[in-house]
Amino acid sequence: MSRKVQFTALAAALAMILAMAVGKPVRAQMLVFDPSNYSQNLLTAARSLQQIQNQIKSLQNQAQMLINQAKQLGTASHDGPERCRAGLFADPEPAETSQWP
Repeated sequence: MSRKVQFTALAAALAMILAMAVGKPVRAQMLVFDPSNYSQNLLTAARSLQQIQNQIKSLQNQAQMLINQAKQLGTASHDGPERCRAGLFADPEPAETSQWP
């Protein structure tokens, strides 16, 4: 190889190394909007919101049910446990047996 070709190759190599060392990172120049992805994300957000609203309604119903049960316990008669025990230890009525033909 001639000296001129070697010098040119060396100069080109140094220029490339210098450009890579000093160059700034390339950044996107354009904003990309994907309407399909946007609509999917919007639907997912709407479904999530609906699930949260359903959970809130369910918790409100459970809280109301507990309040009603507490009211019923407060107004229950105090002889309830004795009546339950009496019903548990009472003799069962004889059950009718069905006869197979």
